[in-house]
Amino acid sequence: MTSFPEYQNQTMKSWPPELRAAVLAKLAEHEKYGSGYEYMDNYRYARVGNATEEAAFEKAERSGCCGSFTEEITVNATTAKLGFNHGH
Repeated sequence: MTSFPEYQNQTMKSWPPELRAAVLAKLAEHEKYGSGYEYMDNYRYARVGNATEEAAFEKAERSGCCGSFTEEITVNATTAKLGFNHGH
């Protein structure tokens, strides 16, 4: 399984453990099953409403190639978005 990167100042260490586990599990699921996308890379995540994390998320999204996928999940009233780029 891919080790999903921590982007710049963004870190998951301060995230609630349940949210961190849910986001990483969802990204691993997308990676394992492909979710109908080819050449998936540039995995990213951010808590919705956290300006620093969302800025890093958007920067990572812009630096990727071709298509982009973003999904939001909520765990214990905290929403996070996760995503990746795909295609060539």
